[in-house]
Amino acid sequence: MKDIKRILPGALVSIILIAAILYFVDFQTMWNSIKNANYAILAGSAVFSFVWMMIRAKVWQTLMRDKPRYVDVLFATSEGYLLNNFLPFRLGELGRAFLLSRKSGLAFSEILPTIVIERVVDLVFSAALLLMGLTYVTESQGSERIGYIIGGVMI
Repeated sequence: MKDIKRILPGALVSIILIAAILYFVDFQTMWNSIKNANYAILAGSAVFSFVWMMIRAKVWQTLMRDKPRYVDVLFATSEGYLLNNFLPFRLGELGRAFLLSRKSGLAFSEILPTIVIERVVDLVFSAALLLMGLTYVTESQGSERIGYIIGGVMI
């Protein structure tokens, strides 16, 4: 009975998602997209994404003064980013802190500030890129609105 209670929520979510895919996806359009895709670009972007995730994991491990193992940090990072795709409000960040606390034995309260620091640094770099990019569009028509849109997306 305990196994059913543990497995049932995940199975229900899977069934609902499969039903939604079968209902909403146009399989002919999907098949045409798969046939016409440029797989060289797809492979290159997959390699770039994996390398970038490895770098992000090393940065996060460094913020924690190399206490957790790199492999644990890498898996928690990738799982947290996966959760960000499904959960609202970037709750995957809390998920990766929780997952790493379970894998590494570090306290959740010790891990969470490193994520906040990481996100603040990301925001500062994004703001710097925004400001540098705005110098090229300040004289353009509608540049103020473009700046607000980019700033909103950045946050």
